[in-house]
Amino acid sequence: MKTFRSKARLLSVIISLAITAQGAFATDLITVLNAAQTHDLDFLAAQSTHMAGLTKHDQANAMWRPDISVQGGAGRMNQQTQTAGAQFVQNGTVGIANFNTSINQGTYNMWAVSIRQPIINGERSSQSQALHIEANTAELEWQAAQQDFILRTIKKYFDVSMALETVKTTQEQLQAVQKVQGEAQARYKLGDAPILDVHETTARLDGLKAQLLAVQTDLDIKESALSDATGINIEQLKIMIPSAGEIVFDKKPLDFWLSQVNTSNPQLLVALNQLSEARQNVKRYHALSSPSLDLVGQINDTHVYGSGDYGPNASNLNRDAMVGVQLTIPLYNGGMRIAKEDEAAHLADVTLDRTNRLRQQIGLQTKQAYLGLTAGVNRVEALKAAWQASEARRKATQLGKKVGDRTTLDLLNAETDAANAHLNWIQSRVDLIINELNLAALSGQLTEDRIKEINSTLQPF
Repeated sequence: MKTFRSKARLLSVIISLAITAQGAFATDLITVLNAAQTHDLDFLAAQSTHMAGLTKHDQANAMWRPDISVQGGAGRMNQQTQTAGAQFVQNGTVGIANFNTSINQGTYNMWAVSIRQPIINGERSSQSQALHIEANTAELEWQAAQQDFILRTIKKYFDVSMALETVKTTQEQLQAVQKVQGEAQARYKLGDAPILDVHETTARLDGLKAQLLAVQTDLDIKESALSDATGINIEQLKIMIPSAGEIVFDKKPLDFWLSQVNTSNPQLLVALNQLSEARQNVKRYHALSSPSLDLVGQINDTHVYGSGDYGPNASNLNRDAMVGVQLTIPLYNGGMRIAKEDEAAHLADVTLDRTNRLRQQIGLQTKQAYLGLTAGVNRVEALKAAWQASEARRKATQLGKKVGDRTTLDLLNAETDAANAHLNWIQSRVDLIINELNLAALSGQLTEDRIKEINSTLQPF
């Protein structure tokens, strides 16, 4: 039985990619995806659900195979028979006679073999088709789960990456402000700077210490989440940051992506399959599905023996066999079938409405991801320019502070602005990657090649 189709090759893909992962010590996207396959509980549950769903094909096929049963029994039995007008022949003479048999507390043995092979059965046909649809739905749900697994794991990776960058930036700010504070205190002691400079740097330093505690706590939480999902110890996580090179993405127009989503989105395909299943349930209860024709066969053997009213050695043996076809046409069941058909029809309407609503939601998500992607490119460039300008301003302010053209507060603000500008630029790159991955996942095209491309933008801290 095939359990993985061409679109469900995640396990083999990630394992093969792990061989070419960047760096022996760096923890890149391939490494965490490979590790998460055996530790992410949602992914493991989806895998088991997929395997369970595929058994629906076997169940559907089994509905059209023979149903064979064997029965057997033994016990004690009283049996009295009376036969009148029986005809028998003895020595060529035909006679009419009455005879009785009697067995009291006799021994009873029986066995039977029966077989039933469905030939025509509308209800069974609808049920088997519904089971095949359920199996196909399980396959689509598995594909959706794989796409979600990749997105979820990569988001956790970049959550840690951004938290690390925030801690690093905050520590650098702290060191810079400590240096400025030391200079302010020294100049104040020499009478070359006002006490206000000392107060401003001390206040900024205390604020950064509190901020550092907060971002370190956030980092601990996000590292724990990634560690739980991958099974990699926190100490062994060597996360990288997407700050290298240009982020390349597919620049096809919005109409292309909307078309791809309508035909390939796993969640939408699941909903369409569920709609087909609901419509099969309507057919199941239709009046035309009620008649059935079966090939049937049966062999029965019943033996009772013991003593009775007419002697000690009474024995009755009945054996019969039959084969033929059996036609069943339900005539009336109190209106239950009609009520079930009406219920199934209404439920099919509900499924249709929900499918259309899902189509709208996925369309909006596609537009959102596309616009975030197209706008994100310009945003990355703008924030990079803003960061470079902030760095230039910070250096100029440092020089201006030395010659007396800038105040201590000016320098502190320049340091903060430069740090925030750098964080904003890195975050915009992460957002651009996530939007591109969201768009690919919505269209069912989140592939190993795209993961490789993103991996190439990572570099160690």
